[in-house]
Amino acid sequence: MLGQWTDGADPLHRSLAKALGMLIDSGQLPAMTRLPSERVLARALAVGRNTVVAAYDILRSADVISSRLGSGTWVNLGDTSSRWADDNPAFPWRHRVAPVIFPDERKVPALIDLSAVSLAPLPAAQEVMMRLGARDWRAAFSSRGYFPLGIAPLRGAIADDYGDQGIETDPDGIIVTSGAQQALELTAAAIIQPGEGVALEDPTYPGALSIFRKAGASLFPIPMDEEGMRPEGLREALDGGTVRLIYINPTFQNPCGLIMSDSRRRELVGLANAAGAVVVETTAWADLSFGAEKVPRHVAAYENGGSVVTLGSMSSLYWSGLRVGWIRASGQLLSQLGRLKALADLGNPLLEQMFALRLLERADELKLTRRRELSERCDFLTALLKQKLPEWRWRTPSGGASLWIHLPEGSASEFAQVALRHLVLILPGSVFSAGGAWDNHFRLPFVLEKSGLEMAIDYLAVAWKDHIGRAKPFGTEKKP
Repeated sequence: MLGQWTDGADPLHRSLAKALGMLIDSGQLPAMTRLPSERVLARALAVGRNTVVAAYDILRSADVISSRLGSGTWVNLGDTSSRWADDNPAFPWRHRVAPVIFPDERKVPALIDLSAVSLAPLPAAQEVMMRLGARDWRAAFSSRGYFPLGIAPLRGAIADDYGDQGIETDPDGIIVTSGAQQALELTAAAIIQPGEGVALEDPTYPGALSIFRKAGASLFPIPMDEEGMRPEGLREALDGGTVRLIYINPTFQNPCGLIMSDSRRRELVGLANAAGAVVVETTAWADLSFGAEKVPRHVAAYENGGSVVTLGSMSSLYWSGLRVGWIRASGQLLSQLGRLKALADLGNPLLEQMFALRLLERADELKLTRRRELSERCDFLTALLKQKLPEWRWRTPSGGASLWIHLPEGSASEFAQVALRHLVLILPGSVFSAGGAWDNHFRLPFVLEKSGLEMAIDYLAVAWKDHIGRAKPFGTEKKP
């Protein structure tokens, strides 16, 4: 909720007081909310206790909060909306909703954002967009524009791609969505009733956790090993009888970069069939192999009777700004998904779908370009880490777009707060876990240009030194 609370030139205790005041003003911390103790909040924010003491003192003097010995600290009743300037809105990722739509990428950003695995457009993708011609415009303008399930040529091209991989797919079994995030949200809404269970990898993609929690699901985090989700953990979850959906990211898993083995994929489908559960497989990173390891076929290749739903995306290969994804499904579930998609938005924009179709015509070429780019950046990043942060540990993946860093000591959540004060935004491992585990890890994408990666590691190295050497101060700190 505090987000980038350290922004600005104020001392830390004043910045914290202002950020808490904004949360109270906005109603995100309503009246009579009990605030964390000074010691707990100081630990969570990786600051000295006296910083929180001083921030709370400011809020108490403004009659915003009250404290009572033995009862804790509480938000007061009453209107405080005029007491805090709206120059520090407390929104975790407000840099993504800022009014500057087209920043100058040539300038060094104030904050290095490593919280998302966000890919710049391939140069060839830009060429494709610029070359959309008369036939594309005629095709787009020859209809009234309502295609809730996606335009037929794009659905056909996606189905053909599955067919080339040995997975027979009818174009009518494809629904085009606004990225893989919408695909997963629609799928969860179609399958899960509140209280039903979802088994998923631990750690997993944090966007999936948000969707399943919104759907009211009970989450069953399943441990992984080098071959992916461990079957004994899945069996135990399925034996409870409430698991309706099994969510997996089996190829270059986000955030770990693991590849589920072929035998494990077969076994997972068998377990799901026996339990009457649906496997939802996201293939977002499956095309990003560096070529060092043979990638198994999609889990859908082993399905029997429509027990696997496959989600795909254009944004994780061609450009994160291209919000085109899809669902591959069958039977009654497909019909239900189609109705939900139509209710959601009546279909994706036609021009974006035309762009996606032209990209798929050059898919083989563009995949090679992206793989080469990410492989080089991965090598560059690991070399930097060995030089500047040799105590950190990681498993170098054979594909994907990020490293899963294991810190030798301390909390990644606390380190993320220190890194933020050194102008680097990272996601700690606990964000990727249904149970808040993995707080000794964080995800480190290698999607930036090499100059950006080098700057990020320089900043993180200073932040790490600050983090591990930080004494328990007795006064309020100054910003680095």
